[in-house]
Amino acid sequence: MNIIMDNLLFGVGYFFMKKKGKCRELSKTHIAQATNFRGIVLAKRHLTFKNAMEGYEKLQHWMDELQQKHRLKTVIIGMEPTGHYWWNLANWLEQRP
Repeated sequence: MNIIMDNLLFGVGYFFMKKKGKCRELSKTHIAQATNFRGIVLAKRHLTFKNAMEGYEKLQHWMDELQQKHRLKTVIIGMEPTGHYWWNLANWLEQRP
């Protein structure tokens, strides 16, 4: 697939974030950023979301809003396949309409 003018690009990564006051407890979180075909950031801030259904729905809502706002036809998502943490999100994305 070629990246062209009407594409909305999302880069998704994964990180562990220590919760305040709980040194041993880690929060599994994805982070996403949206750009156009030239790499210009289209969102005022990146999106962080949980590695769970509610997080995936939050990502979907954010993608839909940005796609409409910038009148872009196609969404392309790239992600960091670190360990197994990306697997559930990738499966969810693949099964969405």
